Amino acid sequence: MSWTGSGGSSDSAGLGDTGTHPEVDAAVRLLHRRRGWGWTGGGSLLALVVPAGDPPDPAGLEAWCRDRLAPYKVPRAYEFRTELIYNAMGKPDKKAMRAPYWSSDRTIAG
Repeated sequence: MSWTGSGGSSDSAGLGDTGTHPEVDAAVRLLHRRRGWGWTGGGSLLALVVPAGDPPDPAGLEAWCRDRLAPYKVPRAYEFRTELIYNAMGKPDKKAMRAPYWSSDRTIAG
């Protein structure tokens, strides 16, 4: 699994390359608002994952992430998708992917 993201804003939550997981084609981490998860007024990390074949075990993905990421960068939940959404520049469109989970168009940065 190699995390993708545009970086630069606080919404990117420290996205960066963590190597490649053999059972994952693509993945992106998003800030996700869910009551009882993480930061006050913010959210926690949700991983949207495109598996290379059958979806891998979420506990195995979490263990893999914990071995490679700082604790605050490890997603709290994993959702499997058939594809990610990309913008015209070919970058993951985090705003579009986050829309079902986020109550407004605002990002954490504003």
